[in-house]
This record gives sequence, C-alpha cells and structure tokens, in this order.
Amino acid sequence: MMPIREIHVGDVYRNPMYDNGLEFVVVDIDFEEKMIKVQPVDSSQSRVEIGKPFWKSNRDRMFSESWRVLRGGSE
Repeated sequence: MMPIREIHVGDVYRNPMYDNGLEFVVVDIDFEEKMIKVQPVDSSQSRVEIGKPFWKSNRDRMFSESWRVLRGGSE
C-alpha cells in the first residue's frame, strides 16, 4: 500500500496478474477522506473509457508499486 501523498492525478494502475488491457487512471484525490477516484480504461483500445469513474480507498491493493505502470504529474 502506498501513502496517499505518493499517488498523483494521472497515475495509471494495472493488475500485474492479468494482461487483459484493463487499467485504472487516477482522476481525482480527496486527501481529507483518503479516497482516490479512478477511471477504468481499456488500454488495448487506445484508452477507451469503460463505465463511470469510482472512488477507492488509498488502502486498496491497487495502490501499490507492483500495480503502477505510469506515474502522472504531481499536484
């Protein structure tokens, strides 16, 4: 699990156990509530958005170095 201060808007996460093209892009961070809003995308289809963005706790297993595939900008 990564501290919330190490997670940035634009970071991209993907489950390292599955190569199905599903990635999650960080679109918003609520530091007070320690929640991260992610948008699922299909990277095999040029990052086509899948469904609506949703909130996840920064304690979710998704937010680990093994899942991060791209670092976004720092805000």
